[in-house]
Amino acid sequence: MDRHHSKYSRGTFFIWTKLVVLQILFVLHATCCSASFAVSAVNFSVNPFELPVLPDNLPDPADMPVLNRYVSANKTYEVWPKAKKIPRYLWLAVKDEKAELPPHILALFKRNNGWMPQVCDNDCKDAFIDKYWAGTSVQWAYNNIVFWPSRADVWRYATLYTYGGIYIDDDADFTTNFDDIIRPEDSLLLSEEGVSDLNPIYEADYHLSDAAFYRRFEKLFNNPDYDKDKEYFQGLRPIDAEVTPDITIDERAAAEKRLDEFIVPLQRSRVQTPVFFHGATVCNWGMFAAPRHPLYARTLANLVELVGSMFQRHSTGHLHIRQYDKPHKIMLSTTNFVLTYSLREMLADGA
Repeated sequence: MDRHHSKYSRGTFFIWTKLVVLQILFVLHATCCSASFAVSAVNFSVNPFELPVLPDNLPDPADMPVLNRYVSANKTYEVWPKAKKIPRYLWLAVKDEKAELPPHILALFKRNNGWMPQVCDNDCKDAFIDKYWAGTSVQWAYNNIVFWPSRADVWRYATLYTYGGIYIDDDADFTTNFDDIIRPEDSLLLSEEGVSDLNPIYEADYHLSDAAFYRRFEKLFNNPDYDKDKEYFQGLRPIDAEVTPDITIDERAAAEKRLDEFIVPLQRSRVQTPVFFHGATVCNWGMFAAPRHPLYARTLANLVELVGSMFQRHSTGHLHIRQYDKPHKIMLSTTNFVLTYSLREMLADGA
């Protein structure tokens, strides 16, 4: 397994197939969202856990429709380059497809003119989910989230699972051409980026939490022969973790009713926690993937589990809520957190 390092201001790319750190220069963007978990008219008669996560009949990834004015009608795109698993679809999420794109995105299109740009606005996202993911729990979650950035998270995972390609936010940029990044054997490329201290994110009994994860894989992590190359797992470290004591749903609801921001009483406990991805999260603003990649199936399943638990319990579900967390709980269900913890779980599973 080859490996080389390069330092960047805020990120490092790694490859799913070989988990190789690439020397790529790119521009990261920051997001700052403070919306609460708002829902519209939720249909509580529908149990999302009784719905399939994935649709039965997804379209062939090669049958990509031309979605927008940025696709040249006079050009033949070689979407499936020889010997490569990741197709040349360039996905971009916008609010309104008629609005002009930022100059750096137009320059990105020009530098990567062999890639078919797929610019999808809110109406396009709705149509895609309703057409190809109808009757799934993913559609249920998407339609019941009214915070648009989180709906866009659901859409980007579902789109990459369906068609593959690269997804990029409209305030991000790459200075390296995409064809120079992707190798024939690559089926997934993600990047690491720093994260503010939100630990613990999930309740201790939830399978994505650090506590549950360590209990599940304790023997694996204490095996000295495990992952000798340390490509993505950097060992164990002791931390003083905040542990939420058991409280009933009624007690939690009463506390939330009394307080504008629910503060859970905390206990501190010395625990061992596994360190993945150098203690960072993987970001979802720039992702390369082959179609039907299992990471996005796992991420969507966990996303639905988190969102569904909040609806069913009318409360916090599996999320660990602290004073400054509450406005961000939808982000912990859809953004790079659920993506990171899903990837960590898959790697430990050996998937």
